[in-house]
Order: sequence, then C-alpha cells, then structure tokens
Amino acid sequence: MSTTHITPTIGRIVWYRGKDNVVRAAIVTAVHGRFSVNLRVFGIDPEDEEAYTHTNVTHADPEQEPGCFPSWHWMPYQKQQAEKQADAVRLQQHIDMEREAHASGSTQASAACAQVIGSSSGLYGSVRYEALQAALRTPGLTGHGEHLAAAKAYELYLTGKVEATGALD
Repeated sequence: MSTTHITPTIGRIVWYRGKDNVVRAAIVTAVHGRFSVNLRVFGIDPEDEEAYTHTNVTHADPEQEPGCFPSWHWMPYQKQQAEKQADAVRLQQHIDMEREAHASGSTQASAACAQVIGSSSGLYGSVRYEALQAALRTPGLTGHGEHLAAAKAYELYLTGKVEATGALD
C-alpha cells in the first residue's frame, strides 16, 4: 500500500463512503487539514439521502480501514499519479546524489547506484533505468566502469534475469 500523501484542495473530486458504506463521487468544498474536509456528495439516485454537504469528513483508506465510514478517500487513478510523481522525485534525488558523488570524487557513487537499483519496485522501474542510463551518458560520467556495471545490473534486475540480493534489496 502506498504511503504517498496527497494534499486535498478545494475543487478536487474524491470518493465518499456513506453511512451505508456505498461509494459516491464528491467534490471538496473546504479543507480543515490533511485528513479532514467538507464535501458536496453526489447522489446515486434522486432519493439518495447522502447527497448533501458533509462537514469535517475524515480521510480513511478502505483497504486499511474498511470499517471507517462515513469517510472520504482518493480514487485509484489519483493514488497512482501521486506515486508516479513521488517516484520521479526520488529518482531525481538519486541522480543528483550520483552526480554530486562523482563530482566530488567520492567512493559513495556506487552506493548511490545500489540505492537506485534497490528501489526499483513498481511500475516505473523501466523509467528509472532509462533515467539512470541517461545520467550515465552525461558528460563527465562516461567511462566509469562501476557506474555502467550498476546500470547493467539494474537492467538485469528489471528484466527478471537476476534477483537483487544484499545491499541491492
């Protein structure tokens, strides 16, 4: 389960689980904090008793807190997009760390590669590999066998030809 947090903002569409545990679409009308919002809930039919403005509705992920309702949660697409953005940020941090380690002549450069290899879980592993390859083709980084070996190990890990062990887990 994702630990990426999405900050609610006015106008965002979310899912609302009513007292009957039925999911309905809702729009955020006010934000009281990271996990508490006001919602305008859309009914599933004209007689839907949950179709009104709800105040101070608490966030609860139905996979982690199935008995917590009424509550609101993000749609799967929104969670995937937040994870994708978080992956991109983490990847850029690793690339920046690798460049800094190389520029300073530090021996920590291969450790940075190992961290990137070790964080390859999920849908965006191939994107990480391509970004690492691009970083390795950057002037000043070419010709370093340990970096290229780390990139090759990462490629093998992504294609399932080897499994990560030790520091690469």
